[in-house]
Amino acid sequence: MVERLSPGASEKIVIPLLSSSVKAKVQVKVKIELKERNGFDLESPVLLAFECAPAPKPVIALVEVRLNDASGNGRIEPRESVEFTVRLQNQGGEVKLPIAEILLGEGVFLTPDSKQEIKLNSFRTGETKDVVFSVFTSADVKSALPISISIKDATRSLSTIVPLGLTLNKTYAKSISSVAIAGSAKDTDTRSDVDIDIPKSKQNNPDAIAIILGIVLSLDCRCSLCPT
Repeated sequence: MVERLSPGASEKIVIPLLSSSVKAKVQVKVKIELKERNGFDLESPVLLAFECAPAPKPVIALVEVRLNDASGNGRIEPRESVEFTVRLQNQGGEVKLPIAEILLGEGVFLTPDSKQEIKLNSFRTGETKDVVFSVFTSADVKSALPISISIKDATRSLSTIVPLGLTLNKTYAKSISSVAIAGSAKDTDTRSDVDIDIPKSKQNNPDAIAIILGIVLSLDCRCSLCPT
């Protein structure tokens, strides 16, 4: 509600719209009516029409699997407790309030301190998430370790299953490796404007501490406080 609108003035009103999930492109119509306290209402409602397209589906990819096993040899062995760190990346559309569910096959069991379902809070496009859990295996598991991770949204209407492709007695790394990103480098000056023309105090106090505050303006900032 706008309390007062002077002649020639304008006012911006932000109205958030929330739609249910759609599977095909649809047209959405919104009717806007303006009421005035003294009866000077907008002569006719304004009808807005726009298209709403379905969000792209998430594509969950397995990036890396690392383990921390009880024996310390970096191998998955029968009757051994193993902690896994699984890194996943979303290469598709965003997943709202995702849940990672650990799916186990025959002969594989979660340890008591591990959860079957893990909340990930958010999973945006291009983002990576680490899922950590521990299992132990029985002697019935001979080669392949049947473990998968299912990524679901909050409504559980979306579900993507990612097999981990683990094998017994294969050596795995113990920690997630860092990813190097190529970039460009240039010479820089370590000095800033706060290092130049430092004011001098009239009092000589060797125990004093000076605090210099500076303001850095971002060239990409478009807020009302920054100059154009």
